[in-house]
Amino acid sequence: MYSDGIVFYLHHIGTGILCAFGTYPFLHAQAPFFLGHVEISTAFLCVLGLFDDDHGIVGFGDHYPKTKILFAICFAGSFIPIRCIIWPHFSYFFWNDMLAVLEAGAAHSAGVIYYSLVVNAGLTVLQFYWLYEIIVKMVAELGSALKAAGGDSKSEKAE
Repeated sequence: MYSDGIVFYLHHIGTGILCAFGTYPFLHAQAPFFLGHVEISTAFLCVLGLFDDDHGIVGFGDHYPKTKILFAICFAGSFIPIRCIIWPHFSYFFWNDMLAVLEAGAAHSAGVIYYSLVVNAGLTVLQFYWLYEIIVKMVAELGSALKAAGGDSKSEKAE
């Protein structure tokens, strides 16, 4: 319906399964960050989505362009440090912990640990893919804004 694509379906299925695994006393130390704090940027993205003519409220972004820019800055400003700097740092320690549990033979399910490691690796790659998409969108939006600003100043000079 929204043309989100296979990446979003895999992302949501993968994290949903991780949440189910978290109902067993497992991953509780990591859950506040990976299933909580990282969603701060998602909250800004959801609000920003309201300004999109295709998926939000038609014309909302045109009526409130400064508010749209504010939420875009809040989104990128939270996404980049949380998901592209802190996430890999926490992932390093997550991997160390999971590998130590496997090595000690203390895993309640080695399959769950391997699944968690694979999903963490995949989600880490996704953070940087989404960073790339943010940069591409930001460059396009800035280009459009600069063209519009340049066009306005030319029409003012003509008058």
